[in-house]
Amino acid sequence: MRDIRLAQNRDTSPDVLVQLSAHDRPSVRKAVAYNRNTPSAALTLLASDLDQGVRTRVATNRNAPPGVLMILASDHAWQVRKQVAGNPNTPVTLLTNLAADEHWYVRMRVARHPNTPPDVLVELLDDPHRDVRTATRIAATQHTRPIRFSEFSWFWGGLKTHWRRK
Repeated sequence: MRDIRLAQNRDTSPDVLVQLSAHDRPSVRKAVAYNRNTPSAALTLLASDLDQGVRTRVATNRNAPPGVLMILASDHAWQVRKQVAGNPNTPVTLLTNLAADEHWYVRMRVARHPNTPPDVLVELLDDPHRDVRTATRIAATQHTRPIRFSEFSWFWGGLKTHWRRK
């Protein structure tokens, strides 16, 4: 119990967090992976942990470097890839790759990411899963970069038709 508290504490030194990243209990490694003060070296080590929960926590860490996120973007567990798609530091190239992920939840997280390029959003508007299309429509209206109306003009016409049917 003491080790978990130590791993969760924001004041724990990076050296101690590195030591705890090799702990035999997954719950301690999860806490280390989630701690924002965990150094990149420890996050890199934890990115290849056998426990899916540990890798998922690494993917949610806002300080995870792009190299770690790149490793996790090809994880076999969709839950890990979903968290990579939601990480604010995920590079645009990874978001573009994850937009073609086999699991709809990963693609939905890509649609919701504020750094997803408009051309990727346009592709996601045709996604086979309804929730991905809905998230993309919402993202198109809330995109942080001004999007030219012409990029989505065909979409707005389709939306009008959709609402008329109801």
